Amino acid sequence: FTLLSTVTASSSASVSFDGFYSATYRDYLYTFSNVIPATDAEHLDFRVRKSNADITDSWYYGWASGSERYSGGSGHGTQGTDWWARSAFKLTGHSGTLDSDVEAGGASGQVKVFNPLSTTHRHWAHTEYSHYNNVMGNVIGGSGRMVTATSGSALSGHSFYMTSGNIAEGVFKLYGIK
Repeated sequence: FTLLSTVTASSSASVSFDGFYSATYRDYLYTFSNVIPATDAEHLDFRVRKSNADITDSWYYGWASGSERYSGGSGHGTQGTDWWARSAFKLTGHSGTLDSDVEAGGASGQVKVFNPLSTTHRHWAHTEYSHYNNVMGNVIGGSGRMVTATSGSALSGHSFYMTSGNIAEGVFKLYGIK
């Protein structure tokens, strides 16, 4: 892994990485650590970028598959996901949302992006994440497989943001994988 960029969010509407994809690396890894929303009950979302702009079309994103495990105060279990026709990929919060409580630690995880410069294949990403939900008293962890609805053009980057409101704090890193 080669570290390409680090962004420390502080009251940020979004965190975007653009212009880092090149022929030097085929695949990429994003990590996010202690990402805390400015307000309670939020989700951390993830969008692709083309030509330095987020793609926000409501039909563009889908979960190919995903699962989430939770345990703690309000029980334990597993939740599967299979979502299509979204305007972003949801990285966290299927079984419970993120809290603005700093002590809870926010969300941490990673997103592996496969061949974002491809112009002939759909764009795939795999995710892993964990966070604590104060309202439910649960530790939540999950993984997912995400795919874009179409192929045809290379991606220029990706963005992270909360479903509503700002990212109060968090550290985001982008690595190239040889």
